[in-house]
Amino acid sequence: MEWAMAETLKQPKIMKKAQVELAEIIGKGKLIEEADVSLLPYLQCIIKETLRMHPPVPLLLPRRTEQDVELCDYIIPKGSQAIGRDFAFWDDPLVFKPERFWSSDLDMRGQDSRELIPFGVGRRICPGFPLALRMVPVILG
Repeated sequence: MEWAMAETLKQPKIMKKAQVELAEIIGKGKLIEEADVSLLPYLQCIIKETLRMHPPVPLLLPRRTEQDVELCDYIIPKGSQAIGRDFAFWDDPLVFKPERFWSSDLDMRGQDSRELIPFGVGRRICPGFPLALRMVPVILG
């Protein structure tokens, strides 16, 4: 949540767009309820972008190779980045752009080739994942 607040505070246009969405759909001065979350697509985009850039799981932090690495007959060049910041999959991956998710049905279960997996995947997925997806929008709103 802190990263979402920090990123939106750094970009007033994003903050304003989220405020307008909240005012129009929820109403000024009203609290968001869990049932309202699906009605707030821009807020959901902000959350996905925050989780792409700042994953909560320590092992999913951005990684960069310090030297060329050969792995299973593949060469991974020095300086390569992965985990949500791959230039091959993301347009401007180092820039906070919630709009990248606007027309995307990309979920966070690792089903897409870009692998947005801020909570891990498979047997080791974070057990708090469903709760986080319900509570973070309510708290941010």
